Amino acid sequence: MKNNELELISYNQFHSDHKLQIKRKEITPEMKEEIKNFHKRSQVNEIQAYLESKFKTELNYKTVYSEFRKIFPLLSSQDATKFVEFFSQNGYKCIKDINEAEQKYTKILIVSKLMMETYKEYGDIIILDATYRTNKYSLHTSNFSGFNYAGRNCLLGIAIVNDETEGTYEWVLQNFFQFHSNKYPRIIVTDQDASISAVITKKYSNSIKYYFHCSWHIKQNLKKNCSYLASLKMSDLRDRIVNLPYLQKRKYSIKKFQKY
Repeated sequence: MKNNELELISYNQFHSDHKLQIKRKEITPEMKEEIKNFHKRSQVNEIQAYLESKFKTELNYKTVYSEFRKIFPLLSSQDATKFVEFFSQNGYKCIKDINEAEQKYTKILIVSKLMMETYKEYGDIIILDATYRTNKYSLHTSNFSGFNYAGRNCLLGIAIVNDETEGTYEWVLQNFFQFHSNKYPRIIVTDQDASISAVITKKYSNSIKYYFHCSWHIKQNLKKNCSYLASLKMSDLRDRIVNLPYLQKRKYSIKKFQKY
């Protein structure tokens, strides 16, 4: 074969009347218009198959997905607004804080009528537990929960915030107690978050009688930080350290809580 010559590798006479199929990485304007006719929950592989069939071409999945997300993004600038509107329209109490410069929500607190009624009955002991950016918006979610007469957990409020500073939790706790007619719990349990601890100590030490760190969270932290002991063949020492919160817990006299 000489230079600059093309070599025909195969030829199928039964398909000679079809248009030549070309593998493409780009999406044409016509294809983009077709994608707009789909829904944001459509399957990308189905869109790819449709476009390939209609335009007699072969497309790259990543290329189709990229264009699909440009038209139907996972995150929308109106997501927070729609989120707040949904709860407000369905009878929830919802308060929000907005960054005026960026026009973005920074804090949202949600409480339902059922949560308020539950808090009246079972709000003497509450647990405040925060998750660390486990959602697609990379936001912190703080859950207020308690225990009903059967010992089961009951939800008392939900806060979604963009950071875990003292100022944020001061805002969250202040509005949470206002939603519940400024009734304070006798006992509050948290997950050792420094910002939450600081706010409770500074603002609510006279209102909340007892304040504890959750022994389960302490145990998980000890497990994480003492895991290296197993590799040093010191598993017994690791287990003793991990169980320290429960040993300390047994030292508390039940008389301390008899008044409660």
